Amino acid sequence: MDSYYIEIVNPKVLKLLIELEKLDLIRLSERSNVNLESVLQQLRSDKALSPETIAAEVEVIREVRYGKDRKD
Repeated sequence: MDSYYIEIVNPKVLKLLIELEKLDLIRLSERSNVNLESVLQQLRSDKALSPETIAAEVEVIREVRYGKDRKD
């Protein structure tokens, strides 16, 4: 699966994208507001998360992104 960031210029295109999603041809998702710099600052701080907490967060994101039926 390929992912693209698309900036919509014409509002009519959004309607077309929603129709394509209804046909299960594409999947729309919101852009994350988390930037790399803020994550790095948090990891470098004295209040850094434990590796177990980070691993748990990664698993939650994987479930959301790839679906709960993902098999390793």
